[in-house]
Amino acid sequence: MFSTQIEAGPSTPTARSRYTVGQRYLHCKTLHPLTLRYIGPLPPSPPSSFSSSASFSDHAGNDTIWLGVEYDSPSHGKGHNGTYKDIKVFDTRENGSGSFVKLVGEPLKEGRGLIESIQERYGRIIIPSNQNETPNTQNQHTNSSVYVQNVEKESIILGSTKIIVETPNLSNVQERIGRLEKLRNIGFEEEFIGSLGGDDNDDGTLRKVLKERMKGLKWLNISRNLISSWEEIRDIVYHFEGLEILTLNHSRFEPLSSTHEPDQLPKFKSTFNNIQELHLSDCCLSWDEICFITLLFPNIRILHLEANRLLTNLNRRLEGLRELKELRLGGCPISNWNEIVSSLSDLPQLENLDISFTSIRSINSSSSSDTKQFSNLKSIIMVEAQIRHWNDLDNLSDQLPNLTSIRITIPTSPMPIESLSFPSVKSDSVGKGLSITKKEEEEGQNEIQLVDEKTLRLICISKFGRLTSFNSGTISSTERRDAELFYISFVRKWVKRNGGDKEERGRYQELCGIHGVGTESIDDGSVRKGKGGLRSKMINLKIHTSLMESDDNIKEISLLPSSPLSLLQRKASRLLGLPQVQSSALQVWSLNLVEGQEVDGIAISAGEQKKWEKVIKVTNPWEDKQIGWWFENDDDIYVEHVVEED
Repeated sequence: MFSTQIEAGPSTPTARSRYTVGQRYLHCKTLHPLTLRYIGPLPPSPPSSFSSSASFSDHAGNDTIWLGVEYDSPSHGKGHNGTYKDIKVFDTRENGSGSFVKLVGEPLKEGRGLIESIQERYGRIIIPSNQNETPNTQNQHTNSSVYVQNVEKESIILGSTKIIVETPNLSNVQERIGRLEKLRNIGFEEEFIGSLGGDDNDDGTLRKVLKERMKGLKWLNISRNLISSWEEIRDIVYHFEGLEILTLNHSRFEPLSSTHEPDQLPKFKSTFNNIQELHLSDCCLSWDEICFITLLFPNIRILHLEANRLLTNLNRRLEGLRELKELRLGGCPISNWNEIVSSLSDLPQLENLDISFTSIRSINSSSSSDTKQFSNLKSIIMVEAQIRHWNDLDNLSDQLPNLTSIRITIPTSPMPIESLSFPSVKSDSVGKGLSITKKEEEEGQNEIQLVDEKTLRLICISKFGRLTSFNSGTISSTERRDAELFYISFVRKWVKRNGGDKEERGRYQELCGIHGVGTESIDDGSVRKGKGGLRSKMINLKIHTSLMESDDNIKEISLLPSSPLSLLQRKASRLLGLPQVQSSALQVWSLNLVEGQEVDGIAISAGEQKKWEKVIKVTNPWEDKQIGWWFENDDDIYVEHVVEED
């Protein structure tokens, strides 16, 4: 069709084919998958005297014949790229993956047929005409066992051990799992499927029956296969007309040419029309090849391209995928964010993008209209992200304004969040270690690495206004409010110590307006303007240590509504003069005035006692709700110290 091969070098003349250049095999001893690239002597003879196959017969009068192979994994190669004594014999896709194997005996092994594998696992595709004879009730030879049946018992002979194991009702089990019509998902990963198989000696009946019986199949996994051409993939998919998910991870296909035969492309599109999810991870594909391949799949919605080591430059637009909603590029050596924006701008339905474990180190601001095409992008995954500056996140927020979910981790050299900018921290300890010198900046100092995961979460929540999930954790309205107030304080302290303009820090001005906080700088780093700031958002709780006491004995504590109960226990223990190690022994209850007493209706003179009753115990081991869930501002609470007896 429109396939081209990597130049394979000359091959030995033959009358009868044994191995074929461009085909995929297993090494017989190591079982490592490979592609055959060359057949002939070393050093090579003149090209005019070679063909592309090796004969079963001996090569009398010739030098020793060698097979030039390219292993799927460079770690299995001999460290060269098809070179013999500085002579280029064949080309490889990846450095170091080439090797030469002497043609002695049977050094290479062909792949299996998919039909044969299906029958081996599920029983005969064509049901025997004798209705009393169910699939797989004849002697079946597999890699691991032989099945034997007689009128008295059923048994399995385990491999070559000659051990016979009785298996009552095995025929019923085989009949049950052999109902091909009910299969929806099947997988033959690492079984090294090399072709569709079947029908070598018949009129095509077996394949016709397969197509009819398995038209309900939805997902086929033939990863780690020995298929080299997309024509063979088309032949396989044609026989599963209901297929929606096709998994081909760890495959190696011959490159597609940029010049398609006009009558071939529609045939591929017709066959692949129902495929909605395609997995091509670790297939050693370049971006050009991917752009050709996706033209064959007009209705793809999910595309997996992880760990394609040749995918370095996204130098052209990915076209024709108008329905694509999810694209995963994790582990590809991509380094340019602008290339991602440009190459994916024709994907109007794209909602989820994964660029984890890539080499992208910066996200530049963009005035390009391409970013408008990302209006539907809702989720981005950036595990082990290499971005370095807060401006990168600001630019990402500007270009992807509708993000609702982010998953991001960054290799950190963390500082505790308490050392950065919580209001309760003394001003002389706030922001320690945040200063970045000019030398550090020139050497690539990572600003984001200076904060821990908790601080990163708060800052990302603040920078992305529509975010509802961060690292798979739901963001509540209370957490968003506290995070945005924290961010205002964080920016002020950061600018005070490192210089710069606060107004250029992402949503800083917008957040100051939302929360009624002035943008003026302050000396102590706290956030306050009249009733604005973190302190204005805190709730006051009145601490009682007795159910009969006057107002003079009541103490007060201020906490953010998002604070955990453990913080309330620690603060209360300090007020009561208890060691911090005993704070977990404090039990907290909500309180009500005893019926009949009035507070607002009748003024109670100073010193007059009130009678309270405990209502709900909130410090239960199974409770993990925040302070704001239990209490409102100016609530009364009862605290008692419970000492466990030995």
